[in-house]
Amino acid sequence: VYAPVPGGSPAFTVAERVPERGRVLCRGSGIGSPPLGAGEIASVGGTTDGSEGWFEHSAPLGPGDSGGPAMLADGRLG
Repeated sequence: VYAPVPGGSPAFTVAERVPERGRVLCRGSGIGSPPLGAGEIASVGGTTDGSEGWFEHSAPLGPGDSGGPAMLADGRLG
């Protein structure tokens, strides 16, 4: 993500919950993988007490992409 903001980039907004459906954008820096991948939310899960949540997606990833952000289509971090 490129954000031309003086003094650094602004903080991202983190989604309070992951929607069950929607588009996902992933930013990676792996060897041979696209710099920006897009896909759909495939499944959503979390702990029974709601303290943690996660989702699986269909955006292409490759070796070395770990640690890159997964963003919802509206720009919030998933």
